[in-house]
Amino acid sequence: MKMPKSISNLWRDMAHSAVEMLAENYKTMFMLDNARNILIDLAKEYSSNEKLAEVTDKQYGAGCADYIANAIKIYYGL
Repeated sequence: MKMPKSISNLWRDMAHSAVEMLAENYKTMFMLDNARNILIDLAKEYSSNEKLAEVTDKQYGAGCADYIANAIKIYYGL
């Protein structure tokens, strides 16, 4: 199902903001200059590790791991 352009743009903007906030948190938490690599690894793990995604979804809500993984992939053009 294809989303209308306005919803698609809204989702992209929300995902962009979420990844920027996540990147800032990771940079602070791990004392990084750039969080790109660690976030890309996180997206790969959420996409390939069903148990990790399940635990994340249980703690933060259903679909959270998938949302984060997709948001990171879109943000970094993967």
